[in-house]
Amino acid sequence: MPGVSAGAFETARVAALRSSPAHSALEQCLRVMEDDHVAAVLAPLTETMARGTGLPARAGAARTVMQLAQVVIDLHRVNPI
Repeated sequence: MPGVSAGAFETARVAALRSSPAHSALEQCLRVMEDDHVAAVLAPLTETMARGTGLPARAGAARTVMQLAQVVIDLHRVNPI
């Protein structure tokens, strides 16, 4: 892409991902996940972070893992082990 650096292009792609309706729907799903659901999605997410193609895929997976960590923390505040 003439005139646009690779970094600027990737930054724009990540910003577009975060503003998409699919991303909003994913965030809503994360808020209602329970422990067994979290455990089921962690392996595929870590695989995407390690081997995903493109910055948006890896950044999205990393952001999702961070959000899942917050969900688990909130779950255990409400229902301590």
